[in-house]
Amino acid sequence: MNLVVDIGNTRIKLAIFDKGHMIFVEYFSALSEEFLDKLIREYSSLCCSIVSATGEFPKQVERWLEDNLEQVLLLSSQLKFPFEILYRTPHTLGNDRIAAVAAAQEMFPEQNCLIIDAGTAITFDFIDDKANYWGGNISPGLAMRFNALHTFTQKLPLIHQMGEIPPIGHSTETAIRSGVVWGIVYEIERYINEMAQKYGTLQVLLSGGDAVFLADKINYPIFVDEFLVLKGLNRILEYNVHK
Repeated sequence: MNLVVDIGNTRIKLAIFDKGHMIFVEYFSALSEEFLDKLIREYSSLCCSIVSATGEFPKQVERWLEDNLEQVLLLSSQLKFPFEILYRTPHTLGNDRIAAVAAAQEMFPEQNCLIIDAGTAITFDFIDDKANYWGGNISPGLAMRFNALHTFTQKLPLIHQMGEIPPIGHSTETAIRSGVVWGIVYEIERYINEMAQKYGTLQVLLSGGDAVFLADKINYPIFVDEFLVLKGLNRILEYNVHK
């Protein structure tokens, strides 16, 4: 069994995989040794772990993992991957981007994949059917766009994404919400269409906190998986342990 830990800026995601299947997942604001002790008692076959740390990696958690598991990997561009990274500055790649690409490549091998992660930022990453990861683009996410309009203007209010989203806004509230939401949808659709025209058959995967909110607004077949990063981390762990 594998323990996968994804430490973000605001929360920690923890999952357990058994033979490639996720059998446990939970989110935390902080991770305690007491919980980890309880976890290893319940899942005594845990042997390996991978940690993706965007936020702070608590030293006590690192020590616990090293003391209780056979092998602990910290995700970086220096690990081995089942694809070739062609990004010119691989050391600057976000761990979530690398992991999401790993998951896509395992789910849809030998296919062109566009991976979209709609979270704090929206990332677009492309891996081709020959397992070449070319990189992608980064754009502001939903909440960031709403906050920017409010912060950098004097009169525009802070609007929440939930509510009426008409094609053309008929009030300041709907104008902001429609501008942000449909702007992102049109942006995503243009990326998809451009890539599909260039590469032909294209598998599009959508993940991240806003994936479900956006998915039914996008006019293209999309595979939605909120656990894409966790699955990719497990894939990378398995690839390195068995290599």
